[in-house]
Amino acid sequence: MVSVPQAVLFSLWSTANGNMEVPLSEHMGDDRRGLLTENERKILLGEKEVSNNYYYTTVSRVRKKVNHVENDLEALEAHGELAEELREVVCKQ
Repeated sequence: MVSVPQAVLFSLWSTANGNMEVPLSEHMGDDRRGLLTENERKILLGEKEVSNNYYYTTVSRVRKKVNHVENDLEALEAHGELAEELREVVCKQ
């Protein structure tokens, strides 16, 4: 008999019942990254060699992400303390 994780079973049940909001399981790893991917971080730090074109594409992609943070801030402010936590992290340096 094959053992199926409970989160997978819940996901299948939720989808079958029309509930598309499935909670993140511990395997999805919400803590995997912040604003940057591991690859973007390495490129910006100069730890990974890439072509000039790829470097500037990465910079452009990161700029777009930074601009999206402005939109996210409205939702964080609606929550209250999450906006303050973001400010503390960004402004502490």
